[in-house]
Amino acid sequence: MPEHSIETLFAELLRRLLNTTAETLRPDIDHVLGALGKFFAASRSYVFTIREERFLDNDYEWVAPGVVAMREELQGLPVSDMSAWKETFATGDAMVVEDVAALPDSRPDKTVLQAQGIRSLVGVPLIKGGGLSGFLGLDFTTTTRGFARRDVQILQSIGDAVAATLARCAAEVELRQAVTRAQSVTRRLELMAGVTRDTILECDFSGRFLGMLSKKSLPFLPLENQAAGQPLEEVLPRSLAAAARQMIDDLVQGNEPDVRLVSLAHDDGTAWLQMSVALLPQDESATRSTVVVVLGDRTAIEQARADLTRLGRIVEVMTNLVVVVDTDERITWTNQAFRRQSGYVMHELLGRRFGDVVRGTDSPDLDTAARVSAAVRSGQAFEGETINYTKSGKPYWIRFNIHPLYSADGCCTGYVSIETVITEQKVLETRLQEERDKLRATLAAIPDTLLDLDHQGNLIEAHNRDGRTTAAHLDAIFPAEVRRYLRTALHTLTFPCSTVIPCEGPEGQVWIEVSLSRRAGRNAGHVALLRDVSQRVTAAEQLQALAIAAEARAREDVLTGLPNRRWLNEELSALLENARRGGTHLALVVIDFDNFKSINDTFMHQGGDTVLIASARRMKKVVGRRGTVVRLGGDEFVVVLHDIGTEDLPRLANELRNAMRKPFQVAERRAFVTVSMGVAVFPKDGSNVDLLVAAADKALAKAKRTGRDRCVFMSPAIHAEMSRHNAVTQALAESLNEQHFRLVFQPIFDIDPFSATGGPVQSGAEALLRWNSPLLGDVGPAEFVPIAETVGLAPRLDGLVVDLALAELANWRALDHAFRLHINLSAQSFADPALAPRLLDRMKRAGIPPDRLTVEITETSLLEAPVVAERTTHSLSEAGIKVAVDDFGTGFSSLSYLHRLRVAELKIDRSLVLGLIPADGSADTRVVVRAIIGLARELGLAVVAEGVQNPETLHWLRDHGCTRVQGYLLGKPQEAAPFRRDLQQHIGRLRA
Repeated sequence: MPEHSIETLFAELLRRLLNTTAETLRPDIDHVLGALGKFFAASRSYVFTIREERFLDNDYEWVAPGVVAMREELQGLPVSDMSAWKETFATGDAMVVEDVAALPDSRPDKTVLQAQGIRSLVGVPLIKGGGLSGFLGLDFTTTTRGFARRDVQILQSIGDAVAATLARCAAEVELRQAVTRAQSVTRRLELMAGVTRDTILECDFSGRFLGMLSKKSLPFLPLENQAAGQPLEEVLPRSLAAAARQMIDDLVQGNEPDVRLVSLAHDDGTAWLQMSVALLPQDESATRSTVVVVLGDRTAIEQARADLTRLGRIVEVMTNLVVVVDTDERITWTNQAFRRQSGYVMHELLGRRFGDVVRGTDSPDLDTAARVSAAVRSGQAFEGETINYTKSGKPYWIRFNIHPLYSADGCCTGYVSIETVITEQKVLETRLQEERDKLRATLAAIPDTLLDLDHQGNLIEAHNRDGRTTAAHLDAIFPAEVRRYLRTALHTLTFPCSTVIPCEGPEGQVWIEVSLSRRAGRNAGHVALLRDVSQRVTAAEQLQALAIAAEARAREDVLTGLPNRRWLNEELSALLENARRGGTHLALVVIDFDNFKSINDTFMHQGGDTVLIASARRMKKVVGRRGTVVRLGGDEFVVVLHDIGTEDLPRLANELRNAMRKPFQVAERRAFVTVSMGVAVFPKDGSNVDLLVAAADKALAKAKRTGRDRCVFMSPAIHAEMSRHNAVTQALAESLNEQHFRLVFQPIFDIDPFSATGGPVQSGAEALLRWNSPLLGDVGPAEFVPIAETVGLAPRLDGLVVDLALAELANWRALDHAFRLHINLSAQSFADPALAPRLLDRMKRAGIPPDRLTVEITETSLLEAPVVAERTTHSLSEAGIKVAVDDFGTGFSSLSYLHRLRVAELKIDRSLVLGLIPADGSADTRVVVRAIIGLARELGLAVVAEGVQNPETLHWLRDHGCTRVQGYLLGKPQEAAPFRRDLQQHIGRLRA
């Protein structure tokens, strides 16, 4: 990119921001973002501001054509997700990420950035009042890229200008409001006192001049001799009269008119008048109120403000380092460039001697320092070069100019030092000398022929193995074909360049490589390097043939002969570009076998390979010429459909699934498989490769979660579900550390003695986990429990439940009543062989008897690890902890595990209990519930019915032999304290 172009852009944007007002703020910021985005070829440019020090809001956004706008979605982002950004911005540095994929997985912002398809980014801080108020950034979704240091510095300057503009416009709005309030009070006071420096006119509501209320008018606006009754247009200049009439109309309509600043050209220049209007209260004899128009001369203030603002902005954004010192060489002010270079903040610099700040301990430039001090003492200017040091001790070279500053009366008040950092120039000078030395050594060592030519191609000098030679001996150095090439190439080629020329030599054809470059400067010309590369050309031809064959094999799956992952990575971008140019769709179907491990376990890996090979053939047959089937590895396949309409996708997806459902012949046996598929369509579901692949993967994950053997098409609902899933997962991991969980308790009742006592008897309670996330609010267990099981957090969640349950059981000991507390454990915990000894040890240390606890586990969880489950239930039962099967009747309901496992209780799922009543409910449901009750009775198991909500259901269950119930009819879940209070009252009634 041309060096001047970024500076030109910076100057244009700075001019625009300097003229920005509160009314033009949004279009001006949008213009800045658009200009930056287009200049850097970014996908998005944006401004985020920090709200309440906790949230990030995307207030302004520009997106390139074809890129989805995300400003509405990027509101209220937690600042904690961008902790790395905040730490970098807090120091005033830019955040440059050349490759998002290379970020550590532990950084929370990596997931957020990749979900948006961002591959590279740059961000600069917005500083307000010395603190971080937000940041300005650029995103790149199509490629990774780096940033030159100067580009980043100017971006930071633009960010400073944007931050200053936002702060100034906010202050402008606040100032207007404050001025309006203050002027209302001031007008009343000045009218009452009869003294003011402003010109005050009185007029009626129709805009007729009634007279002056102030003692005198402005020098350039004589009004003392104006006759009453004239229209304002005959009394005031046109601009003032028009503004006054508009403000009077606003007042008549009941609106509070704004204070206006109006420019007025007169013989001596331009004046700025501040105009305000107000109702003038009248005495009781007056028939109606009048209006006062106040004109205040603000010319000097506005000119001084404009001059100071212009000067301050220019100096603050200068790339030169500017330092102001007093006559004692103590710092009184620095610009931002100096603070950034030196590493200091302003309060660390004020009052310190300049030499103490920048002088280092290693070989200080004492001579220059002494001459500077002498110039300061004598009130003279001085310029030179020296080494300064940053706060951290890092040296940097500067070229400086020191000039004295004088007050209006001619006294020297201090000095200003304007500095230019020349470290790179000094380094370049050192490198240049090193390169000269290296070039001399290279010329002495190279075995090739080096020609030095003038700008017309005439030979000046030649170097070869035999030393220097002249044009007289040129024929002996290289063939005629090279000489002919040089005669024409110097006038037609772009330099530097290189080519290989076939030549006829004494022993046959040889290949001469000719490299040309242009020599700049006063002695402009060309340099040519000649090298015999015959062996290299021959070897390259052989290697190229081998490489072509190897490349074809590298893009092909060894087992199935299908294109592989490398082919997909290299070709998909081109296919997307073709679809984009042609305005067509492209579909990506990700296919994953359901439980392919069982095929390998049953038929060994050789049989699994047989199934994969046959699957590849079936997929290719279904897809045909409409697309390409790719094997990613293992049992993962991708189908790229580039010749099919979106309306045909469901039918093709169904054909693929049906083809895979047919049995596979493996040796003498048949194997059956199903597949899950996720489909994403370009450009609807993703505008680039990464976004499209991510969308298809999300759809596949949805298919897996919702039962497998199905095809799911990507949709906004799935994207929202995955975003919610990720948010809950992150918040869940954080809350487990901070323990934002609690237990509520739902009573369990015995209904055997119902008729004898007049009511059910509470025999225990079930502990139900509740979660209040600081970020998400209340999250139900139906949502967070499955997520915890999916991401492996269930054992930690179970451990928390055990801790809370044991703490509550300790509180129950004072009730002196044998109640059991039921807790739910996940399948992951129950598959742990150490569950039983660990649980018993924790109960022993807490002083809780085992007969006070019942562990609930679902029947499907028992079947996931049957051997471990059998040992665990035996250990718990022998110790006195009962095991209950939760949600019985909704899973496999296998009698074999009930026979082998020491289960003490069956809990009938609430979906079955809710179907018992009313009378027109399912008869099959009542048959199933009677069967469960009978099975429990025959096996000697207790049975609990969940979800009892009406008396009819309660009576039906009691009449058919159910002994225990729980549900909203008899008791809703309660917090710990009210539950213990109600439990104490229930015990009292039983004992009475």
